[in-house]
Formats: sequence, C-alpha cells, structure tokens
Amino acid sequence: MISILEKIVKSKNKQNFIIKGGFLLSNMMSLNERTTQDIDCLIKGINFVKENILKIISDVLRYDFTDFIEYEIKEITEIKKRDKYNGFRVKILCKLEKLEEIVKIDLAIGDVITPSEIKYNFKNIFSNSSFEIQAYNLETILAEKIFIINNLNIQSTRIKDLYDIFLIYSLKEFEIDYNILKCACLNTFKKRNTVFNIDLILNLLNEINQLDIFKLLWNNYKQKYFYAQKIEFEILVESVIKLLEKLKSS
Repeated sequence: MISILEKIVKSKNKQNFIIKGGFLLSNMMSLNERTTQDIDCLIKGINFVKENILKIISDVLRYDFTDFIEYEIKEITEIKKRDKYNGFRVKILCKLEKLEEIVKIDLAIGDVITPSEIKYNFKNIFSNSSFEIQAYNLETILAEKIFIINNLNIQSTRIKDLYDIFLIYSLKEFEIDYNILKCACLNTFKKRNTVFNIDLILNLLNEINQLDIFKLLWNNYKQKYFYAQKIEFEILVESVIKLLEKLKSS
C-alpha cells in the first residue's frame, strides 16, 4: 500500500489526493500493528465521475520508480453513502513475483477539513524513509469520529471509532488544539445537517458505558485484534469522555 502512496505523491495528480482513514491514523500514531487493507482519500479538483477516477488512478499506477511491483485495476464500484456525496472503491491487484495482494482505495468528495489539509510526513517503516503527502489534520480526524460516536445506537455500532479516539487521546493528548477541534466539530456536524451538542454526546457515552451489547462488541473486537486485548471497555469510554470534557471547557 505504501508503494501506491509513493506513486501518488510522485505523480502529476498528487494535489488531487488527501489521505485520511485508518492507514493514515496508524502512521500518525507510529503503529504498524493495526493492519488495514484500505487506503482512504478525499478527492479534490476533478470532476468526480467514474471515468475520471479510472483515468487518474491508471495514471498514478503507471508512474514507475522501480519498485518491481505490478499493478492491475481489477474493479471500480460506487459506494453508496447516506449523505448526498457518493464515493468510489478501486480494487488493485499488486503482484511481486509469486506474492499477490488486493489493495482497496476508497475515494470520496464533500468532506470539510478544518482549517485545511496538512502536509504530512508519511513514514515508510519498511525502508526507514518518509515522503510528504496531503492529509487530514488530527482535529478533523477526531471531529469525524466524534460525529460517528454521536450516532451510535443498537443499529449503528462502529466500536472501532471509540478505540481510535482512545488511541489519539492516549498518544497525542498534548498535540490536540481544542480550539481547532471545536471548529472542526461544528463544521463537520453542520456539513452533515446535525447539531453539535457535547452534553448530548456525553450523556450518550454514559449510557453506552452501561449497555452490555457494547461491552460484548468490544470483547469481540479484542478477540479479533490483538493490539486491543488489554484495554477494558470502561477505560475506552472514559478516555473519550475526558477528551469531550476538555473540549467543552476550552
């Protein structure tokens, strides 16, 4: 996956891509243990239709910097989203001699970044090098996850976002700009036609902390991902509450 990012930043289309999602977060947290097969990007500056996406990804993959990997676009499908902006998922077959891997790139438009995207120094753990790429800032990442937490219920149970906020708060607590985070939350919620109310989210978290269904979901998550095995659900929720209380008082 890193080789695809390197192709993006060396291509003529690099300004059209802003990386986000779990792959970025793992790199920001200097973790290589949270494995993901997806790259998530916000796309800007192009007409967001299938034909253009196919062309821009094909152009990126054609850029050769002797990584000895063969790339083949296997599929491009539309991703249906709840808001008015849909996205595309591109599946790419990566081959190195007898090794094969499918990498998925999820592309979207319409998100708001507060105050703006950053130039992020992406660390390549395999070559002990780095390269600069456009990316979401920490506060916008948190704002999007707080929005997801705001919508948690029995039908919507994305437990991993609780873990992600716990992770950011645990490792980057003193790097968070709470004034920017507050603006990012207001902008993210407004973009999605939702009122940002910290007290309501805090009440929701206190309710979630008492629900067995969420504790069961967390236990299932821990069994699947070894890096989460030592973290109790109550500690997870408490970290999110602490972050929101700091945000409220800022």
